[in-house]
Amino acid sequence: MNVLENQFAHQRQESVSSAASTSIADDSVSSESESESLSMQRRYAAISSNGNTRDIDEMMASSLNNLTFREREEINEEIHGINVDKTYFRAAGAIDESPEMLEDCFRRMEDEMDKLVAKRPKFARAFERCQKLYGKTTITYLNTSEFRLLFLRAERFDCARAAERMCRFIDLGHYLWGESALLRRPVFDDFDESEKCYMRMGISQVIPARDRAGRRVYVHFAGDKDFPADQVLKSRMRTAYYTAMALLELDVSAQRLGFIAIFFMNKIRLTMEDFRLRGHIQARMTNCLPMRLGAGHYCFQTNQYGVMFELVPKLAWQIVPHVRLHTGSILECMYALQSFGIPVASIPINKVNGAIDLTNHTKWLELVTTLERSDDSVALRKKIIELPYQSDILLGRGVPLMKHPGNTMFRNFIQSRVEEYNDLQSKGESTKMTWEIVRILKTQYGARFLKEDDKYTNKLGWVEVSNDVARSKVRIAFRDARVRDAKNKSKQQASLNDNNDVVSSDSSAFCSKAAGAKRKLVDSGTNASSKMDTHDNGMVASPEVVDISTFSFLGTDRSISSKREKSSHNFFGCF
Repeated sequence: MNVLENQFAHQRQESVSSAASTSIADDSVSSESESESLSMQRRYAAISSNGNTRDIDEMMASSLNNLTFREREEINEEIHGINVDKTYFRAAGAIDESPEMLEDCFRRMEDEMDKLVAKRPKFARAFERCQKLYGKTTITYLNTSEFRLLFLRAERFDCARAAERMCRFIDLGHYLWGESALLRRPVFDDFDESEKCYMRMGISQVIPARDRAGRRVYVHFAGDKDFPADQVLKSRMRTAYYTAMALLELDVSAQRLGFIAIFFMNKIRLTMEDFRLRGHIQARMTNCLPMRLGAGHYCFQTNQYGVMFELVPKLAWQIVPHVRLHTGSILECMYALQSFGIPVASIPINKVNGAIDLTNHTKWLELVTTLERSDDSVALRKKIIELPYQSDILLGRGVPLMKHPGNTMFRNFIQSRVEEYNDLQSKGESTKMTWEIVRILKTQYGARFLKEDDKYTNKLGWVEVSNDVARSKVRIAFRDARVRDAKNKSKQQASLNDNNDVVSSDSSAFCSKAAGAKRKLVDSGTNASSKMDTHDNGMVASPEVVDISTFSFLGTDRSISSKREKSSHNFFGCF
């Protein structure tokens, strides 16, 4: 315990020193007294050394005590990715999001914003300043329907709550980026060099996969790679702000269904200031960003209970019911995350040494910056698809595309209709059927036919192809299915012929042996009769004379079995 306290004291001397001097709008980070800090230090050391998790259990359970049974069940389903889309549409009452419905929501949201400006001017001062500078026009992106739709979807079309969240977000953006945030969304070039370096290190990443509910997964690797002490709070919030907005603009499902956050705390610095900053950032961003947290997973090393004890109370009360804690090695935490429907194979971390993979993160950053630097970035963002849905059908070659769930569904669907397609008598009928299949796939299965974009983003993103190209894809799929069926029939026929040849050769060989045995018996003359057994019902064959058909069957069976064993040996030998 003394060693642990000395380590804590040494790390505390290296921690950030002026968190209390930084304020965010109406909130501020208060400093602690020396006695309170020592008390926290002793409590941390006691929990870490004793491994007592009772206090942590009580803190996690207390967040659920005030919820009804139905609310707890809905949160549990949301964490595990069950019926997330149905819950959203039922709560939002916006299954189709028709233009009339959206127009009414925009109007009511505007009324709520006016009420906030009149009744709570301090709360909505950043929004009011934006309106005074630019007026109620679309010259600023804060007044566009696309921007406000983010908050409506985040609050499931509760206009009053959406207006409050939007005011907090504008106030946060004004604090972090200045006047430019009132006119446009901050871009990557607005970062300073240390923040750009931090973004390229991949400490925070959006993985190129979705969970079982189709939600995006955000991963943060907490460690000692951080910003200078005088800008740690602001820079962390700027990077989180930018990552979230870049993701939301490119993914509608993230706007509707929310996202999953995973925090690997294996290399976290054990300092009280760091805990306060992280908790303050997460609480602030949760209340401001126009996105919903479906689940937050914190992965700790074994017996790192002191870190958990200090971190959990710093979380915003709204997200604590959605938090799950995991302890163990990286591999053990991966197994735990997999049970929640999270694609752990896409998490960019080495399971053994904890090294971070930057391949997909570098590609994502390049795509985002390419769109931002485009002359018509708004229109291009609507056209480019950053990550296909699981129901999308991808055009191209390669094993990853073949294994995509949408492509697998597409092949199975085509295979189920190939006999019907073969029975068609004219080209017009086949054309009509391919068009009908394109319609079914798009309307009933929600599929889109996508190809890699090589015009604007150099194959960093995807674009939807025309209906003519989609029909051509269906026609080619039917052709490939017929070719596969023909090859399978040829293989089956060849295998049947091989088996027949084996049977014929074995039968011929035995017949020759049997004929020789018969001639031997004839040549033996009367000596053969001495080998016969006499019974009451007459003469029977000697045991040396065996039934030809039975022996032929047994001999054939041995030949076929030997061939199957050889084939099985070759098949499993490939692995």
